[in-house]
Amino acid sequence: RLPHRVAERADAVALINTTTGDLLRNVNLLPVPPTLADVRVRAAGTVLRTFGAAPLVRAADRPSRRFVSMIAVGRGADPAIADFVFELFNGTPAAGRGGWARVLVDHLGPQHIALKNLTVPTLVIGSTKDRLLPMTSARRIAATAPNLARFVELSGGHCAILERPDDVNEQLRWLIDTVTQERRVSS
Repeated sequence: RLPHRVAERADAVALINTTTGDLLRNVNLLPVPPTLADVRVRAAGTVLRTFGAAPLVRAADRPSRRFVSMIAVGRGADPAIADFVFELFNGTPAAGRGGWARVLVDHLGPQHIALKNLTVPTLVIGSTKDRLLPMTSARRIAATAPNLARFVELSGGHCAILERPDDVNEQLRWLIDTVTQERRVSS
């Protein structure tokens, strides 16, 4: 809303495993033929709303762990990361999880948030095995960011920050160094 204030608020931005819209179109929980894409979108919304709001029962602990792991981390992730993500999920009250799932599903429809005002250097990181926000989301952001500083594809799932912390931190340090050097040169 206030494009002239972006640079006052941020020197740079890192967008990691995120999307600008159309959240459900590319969710890759169950691959289906293109002719069934609309059915998959509706099914993904139902699954995310339902599972997000469901209280986890001790008897369903193992299937719940597998499901959270499947959607949140890559197959090659350290099991401790998958356990940590599950504990975060399980430790969040069902009403809070469900409310957030509804917000995401109901309000990130097919339209995309415009990035034209994101004028500061932008780092975009996506993960090749992200089932929630596949690389198509990261590529779209990279293609539309007006001041793309770097686009990085990492192996792993949706939780790249946890799965690949050294790689993510290296990219964040690069972004900080780049912005700091640019500021020194311009002053």
